[in-house]
This record gives sequence, C-alpha cells and structure tokens, in this order.
Amino acid sequence: MDFEKTYQKVRGTVLKCHREFYLHLWDTCDWEQEGMIVLYHLIEENPIVLEDDDKLHVYFKTKFRNHIIDKVRMQEAKKRTLDTKAYVEVSEVGHLLADPGLYMDELVLFKNQIQEYKNTLSQKELDNYQRIVSNQSFKGRKKMLKAMAHYFKEFDPRKS
Repeated sequence: MDFEKTYQKVRGTVLKCHREFYLHLWDTCDWEQEGMIVLYHLIEENPIVLEDDDKLHVYFKTKFRNHIIDKVRMQEAKKRTLDTKAYVEVSEVGHLLADPGLYMDELVLFKNQIQEYKNTLSQKELDNYQRIVSNQSFKGRKKMLKAMAHYFKEFDPRKS
C-alpha cells in the first residue's frame, strides 16, 4: 500500500471541506495533516477500503466531514473560547466578530464579582437580591439597585 497515492485519491474531499468550513488558525497544511490522520485511522479500522475506490471515497468523506464538524462544534462551544489564542489579525477574521456583549473573560469576572457581592449581603439583603434577580417588587428595591449599580459600574456598557 502506498499511503501517499491513497491520500491523493481523497485529497479533493479535504480541500472541499477546507473551503466549506472555518477552523480558527488552521491553514492548508493543518487540513492536509488532519486528512492524513483520518485516512490512516480509516484504513486501520476498515482495510477493505483499499480494495474499492468507491468505498474509500464514501467512507472517507463521511468520516472526515464528521471529524471536521466535531472540530467546528468544539471551536464554537462558548466554554472553550478561553482556549483560543490571544491575538489574531482582525482583518483576517473581521467577518466572524461576535455581537456586542460580554466576552468570556468578562463573563467570568462578572460572575466572580456577583459572588463577591453576594458574600457581602446579610440574609435579608440576600433574599432581596433573589427578588431582584426574579424581577419581583419589594420595599427598598431602588436603593438596592442603586447600590448594585455602583458595585458593578465597570460592567456598564454605557460607560465604556
């Protein structure tokens, strides 16, 4: 078996997926390498594909596309956004910039700030905080909201 010749038979599928999907910081070499890895595993699991080119194309296309879709899902998962590299040229990925809102690192800081704020509250104030979160009315609501606004002023989008 000549692995390079076998890979050349399915290389078109790899390049088509490269045009169809976007994976952060992947270039053509990364796509080719993933294609070779998937092909290697496919041959190990189903050596029969070496005897039939039609099966090779169908099996590889299915396995490779599923592999890439898994990578895209992993990339898009909100909890994994902190794993991405710190710097990417904006001109290259400007069309992918997210809607306005908190970024993941800001969200983590905001949740920590909420926890710190809740730790400073008495039991009665904590009950009132729960009422605010569930949008209920109570006496002293405006005063508590004003105090909370001061505590969370760095997250106010109007002040940035």
